[in-house]
Amino acid sequence: MNNEEKILQLLEGMQGDIKGIHSDIKDLKTGQEKLETRQESLENEVKENRKAIVSMENTLVNKIRGLYDNREVVNDKLDSLNEKVDKVQIDVNTLIIKNAYNDNRIIKLSKNKDMLNE
Repeated sequence: MNNEEKILQLLEGMQGDIKGIHSDIKDLKTGQEKLETRQESLENEVKENRKAIVSMENTLVNKIRGLYDNREVVNDKLDSLNEKVDKVQIDVNTLIIKNAYNDNRIIKLSKNKDMLNE
């Protein structure tokens, strides 16, 4: 084999290697495009998720605010009911005292009547 044939053989081998490199580069570009497409898809999902999270946070804040306001209303009503119960308790206590006084008076009057009848 002379030098020209060796050079030709080397060039043919290099040409095969270059074709392989070109094929590898093409595969890398295809893979890169797939990655970019997937990345865009993921970025869109993240944006949608952020919007959903913000919406849920706003809804949750409003619901918590509503619960707090409702709790305040309930507490006010309970305070009002407690005041009314206290007033009723005072009235009941007054009636108990008056009833006991009247019972004692009835007993005294009954004794006085018995004494008079004797």
